[in-house]
Parts: sequence; C-alpha cells; structure tokens
Amino acid sequence: MNHTGDPIERLDHKHFQKVMDLANRIEYYKNVGPACTEAEWNTLEDDYDWVKALLQCMMDDEHCKIYPKSMKKMNHLWKSYEYGNKVSKLKQTADEMLEAIKNIKA
Repeated sequence: MNHTGDPIERLDHKHFQKVMDLANRIEYYKNVGPACTEAEWNTLEDDYDWVKALLQCMMDDEHCKIYPKSMKKMNHLWKSYEYGNKVSKLKQTADEMLEAIKNIKA
C-alpha cells in the first residue's frame, strides 16, 4: 500500500524492484539464516528498518533520489544477507556426514 492507502500495482521508480528484492532477502535471511548473536540480530533489524524506510520514501515520492552512498549500502547489504550458497553448503555437508556414517556402519 502506498501513503494514500491504495494497493501498489506498479511503481515507476527505477530502483523500486531492487529495493523490494533486498527487503525480501533480508526478511528471508532473518527467518532461515544461521544462528547469530544478539548484536548481529540488532544489526539485522536496523538494516531491515533502513530498507523499509527507503521503500516508504520511494512510495511517497516516485522521483525520490537514491544517493551513491545509499546504493553502496544496498550492495553491501545484498552481499551480507546472501543465503542461497550457505544453505546449499550446509546441505552438502549434511549429505557428506550421512555418507560417512553409512561407510562406518558398513
């Protein structure tokens, strides 16, 4: 929903979809990412709040300027909250452990 309460069907800001994908990525990482300390959790919450505030700014003004410093931060966050490779590595490690246990029993 935008600031008027109408559902968002299409926003013309050229970076809107990228920022939305980043917000979804952080939210997914928050739900299935690796265990973390309280300080790391607080950082994650702060980063998610920053991205949500940026989205709100874009919804309020579709001509909202995103400064280079913000673009750099978005790139850093995108890399920080990578989850696909870590999950597949964990699965691979679990499969290797299962195979090793089968070999011990044999």
